[in-house]
Amino acid sequence: MSATGTSLWRAVGMSYLQYVNYSASIVRASLKEPVKSTVAARNAVDFATWKWTAGERGARVDVDSIKKAAEAIKSA
Repeated sequence: MSATGTSLWRAVGMSYLQYVNYSASIVRASLKEPVKSTVAARNAVDFATWKWTAGERGARVDVDSIKKAAEAIKSA
């Protein structure tokens, strides 16, 4: 924990999901072959959001952070 009582990943401006995904990619990069090639497909993560209006789903919006997802929903 940092001095202010918040988590370190939060103190640097990351969401928990970003922290977990970043940590997992570091672990996968440190693996040796043949395990490394087996788990390589798990490193690709996509974030998307949709704006629902009147019970119908709108267009998919690909995002690279939770913060941008919230902004995309507000602007749609």
